[in-house]
Order: sequence, then C-alpha cells, then structure tokens
Amino acid sequence: MTYLTVPKQLVIIFFFFLCTNASGLPTISQAAYEKVTDYRKLLLKNKYKELLTSVDEDLKERKFSNYEKSILKSLKAEALFNLDRKTETIYLYNQLLYEKGLPDQFLASIFQSLISIQIQETQYEKALNTIYKAKKTLKDQNYKLQTLEAKILFHQKEYQKALDLLSRFKDRDTLKQTSFQRDRLLLQFLCNRELKRYATAIEHLTILIKIDAKKIYLEYLANLYFLQSNGKMQLAITEMIYESDLMTTESELLNLSYLLAEQKNYFRAAQILDKEFKANTIEKNAKNYALLARLWYLAKETESALDNMKKAGAASKTGSYYLELAYFLAEAGQWQEAEKAVSKSLNKGLQKQKEHSATLLKGQILHTLKRFDEAKYYLAKAYKYTKTKKDAEKWLQSYEKTMNN
Repeated sequence: MTYLTVPKQLVIIFFFFLCTNASGLPTISQAAYEKVTDYRKLLLKNKYKELLTSVDEDLKERKFSNYEKSILKSLKAEALFNLDRKTETIYLYNQLLYEKGLPDQFLASIFQSLISIQIQETQYEKALNTIYKAKKTLKDQNYKLQTLEAKILFHQKEYQKALDLLSRFKDRDTLKQTSFQRDRLLLQFLCNRELKRYATAIEHLTILIKIDAKKIYLEYLANLYFLQSNGKMQLAITEMIYESDLMTTESELLNLSYLLAEQKNYFRAAQILDKEFKANTIEKNAKNYALLARLWYLAKETESALDNMKKAGAASKTGSYYLELAYFLAEAGQWQEAEKAVSKSLNKGLQKQKEHSATLLKGQILHTLKRFDEAKYYLAKAYKYTKTKKDAEKWLQSYEKTMNN
C-alpha cells in the first residue's frame, strides 16, 4: 500500500504575485501573466492536451523572457504529469534545473516536484541525487526537501534514519507551519508503526488527527489499536468514523458490525446493519440477511432474527440458511415451523455434513411433534452417519421407550 503520494498539481507558482515584487520573484510582463493565467485555468479544468497544443507555440515567441518561458515549461510539465507521461515530465524538469538565472523560490518548487515524481517512480537513488543537487544549488534550505529525503528513507525501509532526520529540524517558525507538522507527523507515525512502536505511533497519529481529521488517519489509528490487541479502542475509533458519516462502503459497515459483535454489542451491530439495509447501503443478499439474523438472535430479538433468516433462506441457492432457521425455530419452541424449515433445507440441498445434521434435526423435531413413525425413519437414517450416530442412537432409545409405554 502506498502511504505517501505525489500531489496532483505539482508546481507551486505564485501567479497572483508574479506582476509585483510581493512574492520575492522577478516581475513578468502582462502578456506572460495572461498566458500563465489562461494555462492555469486549463489545468484546473483538466484540459491538459489543449494546454500542450498551445504552449509549444508560445515557447517559440521571442517576446517572452527566459524566466517567463521557464514558468510556461513548468505548466507544460504539470500537464504532462497529469497525463501520466512521467518520463517526459522528468526530462522537462531536469531541463529547467539547468536554466540560468532562475530565482531560488522557483527552483525550489521545481526540485520538489521532480523529487516527488522520482519517489513515486521508485527512483530513490536519483531522488537522493536530486536532493543533494538542491542542497548545493539553493541558498535557503527548504524544510520540504528534508521531508522528501525522509520519505525516501521510509521507502528504503530506513525507518530509524528517517526519524533521526526529522528530529534534527529545529527551526521554530517552520515547526509551527501546519503543512510541515502534517508531513512530519505522518512520517513519524508510519516509521514508528513499521518499527512496531505502536504506542509512539499512536501519539504522533493522535496529534496529526487534531490538525487534520482525515478518514484515512482515523482508519490508521483503529488499525494501530488492532495491532495492540485493544479491541475496545479499535471499535471506539471505528464508531467515530461511522458517526461522522464517513463510512461509504459495504465492507466498512460489515467490519463495524463484526467489531461490535466481538465486544458482544450485538444489538448495536444489528441496529446499524438494519438501518443500512433500509438505506440500500448494504446489498440484500443471503449472506448479509443471515449475518443480520444471527446478530438479532444473539441480541435476543427472536422475531427479527427469524424474519431475516427466512429471507436468507429464500435468497440462497442452497438449504444451509433454512437449516439455521430450523435451529432458531426449534430453540424458540416453534416446532411446526421448524419442521417446515428443515424440510426446505433438505429439499434445496446441503453439503454432506450439514445434510446429516439436518436429517437428525428433522427426526428430533418429528419426535417432539409425536409423529413417531416419521421420526424413526429420519433417526434411523441419521444413525448411519458417523457425525450424528451417537445423538441418533439416544433419540432412537427414547423412541423405543415411548413406544413400549
């Protein structure tokens, strides 16, 4: 699983400040500014091919300075990246790094974008070389370069080295920046998790969630508690995700119901599944009906359990759920209905082991209903099977006593 991804839009250029000195970047002409603005709009609208068609013509224009053309090239690189043309993107970024006279702030964004793609393409050694070049080229060392280096170490499974690198960054102003905190905390969590320092990983992830309560971070936290065998906390976090309306898939909802069942909160588990059935979030199939039925049964809500197990039996291609329904009905003392259900299970077909159990159960039910001749037939049949022989023998003895009295 990939935990550290490249942002969709790679290059951060301060378009709204390009015509002034407010950004610390050189000023550009009105014509260049208008082109940059137009191309940025195309990027936002995902019109990458249209951008590529036009930008090459603009790069031939003599009216644009080298710096202005570099900005246009960076936009072209962004379009290529979004079209998944990574090789061309990397080539273009490398070209830009050899351009003379570009400001540090602009170069830093190019370095970061190039390194991010190299990491994504698992070109870790090349990415480290690019970082080394950036450190030699740039006057001010950007904390993002250090974070990218730590990401590379993480991907190279050098978890402790990555943690040591992150801990060496002491600049107070940078440490206060939300983006840096987010990147650093995420890496610290991931590294500590890989090192199986779960308590420390939880500390970092908890702080990260306070900054940015993303669903994926909450899922990571629930997983950490699972790794600690702390089912109660795993459930608490998973319920938090549900209560925040962040659960969108059937598998997530089923997982929540299993966690609730593990903590013996059967009623809550059944309530949630029932609600999601009605909302059509969970597919109405035999397996899911049976799960809901079992949860209601464990919650001692017999009628709801029977209703859903009947639906499971009707929806299934085999008789296994009708057999389960027969057990439920027998337990509830509804013998007539139990006999109907076990007959349906045998008629629909069962695996051998279940067929043997169903045969015994039918004999027991018929005996209870005082339909002794029919009961003897099924009990005698069950006696022939290894799994049910002992129980069938006891019931046959009971049958003989009844007949002799």
